[in-house]
Amino acid sequence: MLSPRVRFLPALALAAGLAAAGPAAAQMTPLSDLRRVYASASSGAVNQTKSFTPPTAFDYWAPHADAQAIDPDAGEASASAWQVSQFLPSSIFASGGATGEYQVAPGSYSASSYSTMTFQTATCMTWSLDATVEGADPPGAGQADIALNVVGGPEVIGVQSGHATIQGRLGPGTYWMDGRSSVVTNGDRQQAPTYSIVWTCQPCSSPLIGLQPAGVVVSSGASTSFSVTTTAAAAGAVFQWRRNNVPLSNGGHYNGVTTSVLSVSSASLADTGFYNVVVTSGGVVEPSGFAHLTLSGATGVAPSAPVGVAFRIEPATPNPSVGATTFRFTAERPLSIDAAIYDAAGRLVRPLASGVLSGPGTWQWDGHAASGVSTPAGIYFLRVRADGHALVQRFVRMR
Repeated sequence: MLSPRVRFLPALALAAGLAAAGPAAAQMTPLSDLRRVYASASSGAVNQTKSFTPPTAFDYWAPHADAQAIDPDAGEASASAWQVSQFLPSSIFASGGATGEYQVAPGSYSASSYSTMTFQTATCMTWSLDATVEGADPPGAGQADIALNVVGGPEVIGVQSGHATIQGRLGPGTYWMDGRSSVVTNGDRQQAPTYSIVWTCQPCSSPLIGLQPAGVVVSSGASTSFSVTTTAAAAGAVFQWRRNNVPLSNGGHYNGVTTSVLSVSSASLADTGFYNVVVTSGGVVEPSGFAHLTLSGATGVAPSAPVGVAFRIEPATPNPSVGATTFRFTAERPLSIDAAIYDAAGRLVRPLASGVLSGPGTWQWDGHAASGVSTPAGIYFLRVRADGHALVQRFVRMR
């Protein structure tokens, strides 16, 4: 089996080259760096998990986590996860993988490697992604994926297998790039696929969009609109409005879906979500930033807003999770708090807390909906309102 260190050296060399050739200053603003390796092994009644988070954001990082479970009656199982990632001038590099085995008697184990880097841009950005997911041993073992997402909104692009070089543009907003590799099995020895990310960006030289759409808050049954203005570079522009990245059609609540102004009539809870428009001109495709439609008095996942130093949430642990997920928080002063879990479509899954909180504390979600039904694997969001401010944290549930 090819060792993890050997597997990621070519991509690391490419990342080093990008660092040397990159501009003197980053064209995107790094916000957070929530890298973690997480390994879990189980054998009979014995389970062990190991995780590690780097102490310093954006430094070069190449650790691993190992877990070993030994049950005198069921044998021995082990799991290992490794990862290397870095924020470079105008670029992100990450690579990782996971392996596991049993050594004495058939058992089970799981291992996950997870890397995410969050960044923000205030202008249109041209980006290029060189992504590779490869090398499961034996073929088909485990899974890995790479995704570029908008915070609080839907996935923008994703790669699940093979090699892809993708280029495009991003509108203003907050995004995260992440990679995941995991294996859950009782095979004698398994290696999940390796993921490798090299992502670079620079400001658009001739942006098509001049004025971005803005979020709105509307009463139930009222009408509203989103609009965008274009620049001189957008000659003969073609427009397509979307909700949660799904193209809209005229009819029902919507009109003007292929114009610069989208009208929403008789707004209802079903219309809440993230809206943006894709502008195409002369072969250039440029999406706008995301604008959120909020129904006054209704619940839903709203865009992240800074809460300041008065309220802090640590990264979800473990992430990804195969059971319960824990959220540790600190309220520096008494704050009115509402916290709940939402799915990737913005639907309420389960309330967690409501009331006035002060000081440190912990919330834990056992993976069940409010009805008591176990939720499926996927992407979820913890949404917290703290004295009128909103904070959204994204995490992955693997069951």
